[in-house]
Amino acid sequence: MLLLLGVIPHLSLVFLHATTTAVGTLLFTLLLWPFIMRYFSYLKKIPLLFLGIFLIFILHILVQNTFNGFSHLKAFISIGIAIYFVTVAYLTIWSIKEKVDTTILLKSINLLVYFLIFIAFFNIFTEYRLAIMLGRVKEVIPFGEASHFALYAGVFFIIFFIFSRNILYKIAILLVDVVLAILFPNTTMLIFAILMSLLLLKFNIKNIVVFVIALIVVFNIFQSDYFAERIDLSGDSDNLSALVYAQGVDYAKKSLVDTHGLGIGFQMMGTQETSAISRQIIYILSHSNFGQGLNRNDGGFLAAKIVTEFGILGIILLFAYIYLFIKSFFILRKVIRDRNYIDTKLALMYAIIFSFFVYVFVRGSGYFNPVVFLFLIALFYTFKFTAKEKSIKLANGFNKRKL
Repeated sequence: MLLLLGVIPHLSLVFLHATTTAVGTLLFTLLLWPFIMRYFSYLKKIPLLFLGIFLIFILHILVQNTFNGFSHLKAFISIGIAIYFVTVAYLTIWSIKEKVDTTILLKSINLLVYFLIFIAFFNIFTEYRLAIMLGRVKEVIPFGEASHFALYAGVFFIIFFIFSRNILYKIAILLVDVVLAILFPNTTMLIFAILMSLLLLKFNIKNIVVFVIALIVVFNIFQSDYFAERIDLSGDSDNLSALVYAQGVDYAKKSLVDTHGLGIGFQMMGTQETSAISRQIIYILSHSNFGQGLNRNDGGFLAAKIVTEFGILGIILLFAYIYLFIKSFFILRKVIRDRNYIDTKLALMYAIIFSFFVYVFVRGSGYFNPVVFLFLIALFYTFKFTAKEKSIKLANGFNKRKL
């Protein structure tokens, strides 16, 4: 199932001519219904906090429509899709909690990681011939472009890294990640390697110096022009990746100013007036025969889309995620040192929340994506079952003291 979640959305781009991964992700959710239908009555157990957040966003959208004018039909359809998406994610956590064996789950993830590594090197060493045969350019078949592969594989590389008992396996997956980042080449893959390193790093001056030196060495091994171009966000760059990121930042800032912090509306990104950076992207694409626009609808990373569409409310949401990211970071550092620190499934969910940082702040492609779906499952699971885990630990501690 985990493999299908990564593959189906991208195959839909090729064979169904979908313009986003949303179609394929929704198709995948249909496969889950035989496993989650029995939990439909559990919808009444949805935490009030999430219902409250949902109502706040609905009211916010209504206010936006009042002041900004009515949203496009796509926005209203997307609200229905979002409700369905969240519903499936919530029902899935009950199936994971009650029916999925932890040992089998971890073994399945290990096998998935080995397969992902094989697929990556197969595409690289065959010089992407399978992609070329399908009329695609330098894509990691069946996962799409290298950044799409990196976003999905990176999540499971981090999980593999955390749950590997042997330090040699941790070092191995870290090295594989870095090697793939260099061979693709792909900065998204490299960010996952940095996140893994931070989980293992003991924070003292000596280790920090070694870590910084290692980063410098890796960046120098990287094609220097390749990496340098991707951190030039001035808008004067001619690198598409850098320009797409700068475009997302530019739209977010412009939205905050033009709507007085309200945001332009749900799924309305891309409807703004074309900016100077967007025109630069269009100019480059038109001279490359690729098309007439790039990432105007998603901003290139999720944070840009959320701030552009929801304004200050979006910024609050991002700060909430940063809190979860930091919390997950410290929990996972303890899990690496003590596998029994918390329940294994909970630790796995925190790993997904932690790795979601890349999708939010580095490279993302909208709301209805496999990585977002995994994040929603992890969010619901941790919120619903962390409190129960704490109460069980307290009860066990109390019983031990009584004995």
